[in-house]
Amino acid sequence: MTLSSSKSQGWYDTSSHAPFDFSLVYGLASSLVNPYNTVRETMVQQYLDAARPITPSTLMGIMRSHFEGSQYDLSNNYAISPNHTSVRTVCTARTQVSEVTQLRSWLPADIGAVVWQTMRAPDCSAYVPWYLGITGVPTPYTVGSDTLQTGSAWWAFYNLDTYIDNNYAATIYKARAAWGPFEAREMHMQPAFERLALAVYRCNPRAGRALLTAYSGSLGMQAYQQAQTLLQQLDPGAAMN
Repeated sequence: MTLSSSKSQGWYDTSSHAPFDFSLVYGLASSLVNPYNTVRETMVQQYLDAARPITPSTLMGIMRSHFEGSQYDLSNNYAISPNHTSVRTVCTARTQVSEVTQLRSWLPADIGAVVWQTMRAPDCSAYVPWYLGITGVPTPYTVGSDTLQTGSAWWAFYNLDTYIDNNYAATIYKARAAWGPFEAREMHMQPAFERLALAVYRCNPRAGRALLTAYSGSLGMQAYQQAQTLLQQLDPGAAMN
């Protein structure tokens, strides 16, 4: 969706000399004032204005937000899933993947660029750091289709997410109690690991990329295995994915 494509589609008339407004060209004017969109934008801006400094953890928290504690939280203390109220929250039942990208220009791009990613909604999952320099991912992260499949990380997190969403009040705090320490450990390990990765990378970029691949892959597998374990703890009748 670019200026040139909008011209070719006849959505933007350059002869009008009107400023190019992406939101008006590719959307409806009514969408700009629709609470379905504006509440989400307003709340995220408030979170960002109140956060100093803004860190990856800050953004992860925002991505998990259902506007808890505000007038827009209609879940009645999770009596119903906050993913299914009439307010469009940041974290929703339709979230398939959530990402927070961390960029540090003072490091080689292979190390300085990290995509922290969850499978499915981040309130039921954990952000895992995938470095730009990795050369592959574990097999469970390469497997998956639109039908239930064993050995698939996406389906493991889908099953966990679905169960939590259907039993939100009884399960969400247990899920966060499991994932919170997992993410805290990742954050704690990151500085020391990156110092090691940088030293290796400077001597041998290929070896550095191998180290990044092993590190991200290990954390990805730990998250995948924890998702399966957590679902069995919450729902003893659940099958391992």
